[in-house]
Amino acid sequence: MLSVLATIPKEFGGLEGNVIYIDTESAFSAARLVEIASNRLPDYFSDAHKIEKLTQSISIYFIQTTEALLER
Repeated sequence: MLSVLATIPKEFGGLEGNVIYIDTESAFSAARLVEIASNRLPDYFSDAHKIEKLTQSISIYFIQTTEALLER
């Protein structure tokens, strides 16, 4: 939910920003992200273009080791 709120426009309570998501457990689910966004703000995310913009605003890094985390 935090990722969704960080990317939506300020007039909807968001920050109009981008997100870096560091996944160390390979647990990130794009489908779950869209589900959260659609359920929390159904009027805003009823437009496929806005969902696409949401997904483009989030960069995901899958990190498996401490060394890779420190390097990232």
